[in-house]
Amino acid sequence: VSIKENYIDWGGSCANLSAAVGLYALRNKLTRRQKKESFLPKASEQVYVWQENLKQDMIIDVANPSMVKDRVSIPGIPGTAPPIKVRWVNPKIPGVDSLLPTGNAIDSITLRENNRQVMATLVCGTNPTVFVRAE
Repeated sequence: VSIKENYIDWGGSCANLSAAVGLYALRNKLTRRQKKESFLPKASEQVYVWQENLKQDMIIDVANPSMVKDRVSIPGIPGTAPPIKVRWVNPKIPGVDSLLPTGNAIDSITLRENNRQVMATLVCGTNPTVFVRAE
């Protein structure tokens, strides 16, 4: 959702909202509960989700709060809860063949504003992301 404009970009995805989809589906009985091998240690249920904007499969692992002692927190959100893990089955954006789209772990990018060179890592997983060192 744009801050400055009346615009919603539907082209990406948010793992936090995806995690909520799995929890909602289980709590509202929108999926059959099946105990399966999980990438959480134990006591969790998996929800298989199709992410339409990116044409991606996801597996949401939702921990059973009555069986899991671990609790996690999200900065800015009060309280703790059992973990919910989001796994992308094949994390890539349609039309992009590599997780590092330039083929480089680090690229030099020239800023238009002042022609300054910045070293950055470009990643094209489920959402395009640029990593730069904070100064």
